[in-house]
Amino acid sequence: CGKILDGGVRIARNYSTRESKGFAYVEYKNPEGAHGAVNKAAKPFGMTVKGRPCFVDYDEGSIKGSFKTQDGRMWSRQYKH
Repeated sequence: CGKILDGGVRIARNYSTRESKGFAYVEYKNPEGAHGAVNKAAKPFGMTVKGRPCFVDYDEGSIKGSFKTQDGRMWSRQYKH
């Protein structure tokens, strides 16, 4: 699809159990990469992760400021986005 920013994949996890909530955020270097991912996933059986269908949507909103990295640091401070 396109190039992904360094630190641009953030998996949403339960704060207590650290288990995945079943969705993630991916930040691409340019809008064309994001549009390519959406277009590829829109095709029947277009995108899978470990054999499971992957649904992709596009958002231009800002990154949630409270997202923390695996070691507990604020994501926005670590990657300065």
